[in-house]
Amino acid sequence: MAVKCRGAHPPESIKQLLKAKINPRDIKVGIYIFKSLNSGRVLIETSSKEEIEALDKEIQAKCGGDLEVNIHKLRKSRLIIFNVPDDISTTNTEDSLLLQNPDRNIEKGDIAAKFSYVTKMMNRNLVVGVGADSMKTRLHRKIK
Repeated sequence: MAVKCRGAHPPESIKQLLKAKINPRDIKVGIYIFKSLNSGRVLIETSSKEEIEALDKEIQAKCGGDLEVNIHKLRKSRLIIFNVPDDISTTNTEDSLLLQNPDRNIEKGDIAAKFSYVTKMMNRNLVVGVGADSMKTRLHRKIK
């Protein structure tokens, strides 16, 4: 997670404020990395997501007016599906993939269409966002 000040304060003052107001032992959080970044933010890393959320609540409760917390989120990986027919658009991609691939265990919400584009050879390709767990199963098999 990254913590920055709402005003124009250097990262060292943010670190001093956090050290003065928050005690990780009280909320039972282990902090691995606590360093200042060049962008004026302070980077804090813990071992689990639950600890990050507990630390976020504590910072919001004690320093909410002064500090702004940004918890990092992972993006979905993107896959390119080549030579997509013209009748499949970004709105009906998921339904088409569910119907054509019943043996692949694709669930509703696993695949989200981002955009489509046409190549120089006039082939239409589709870019889809895929979650991390379903990405591993999609890499080694073809999708109809």
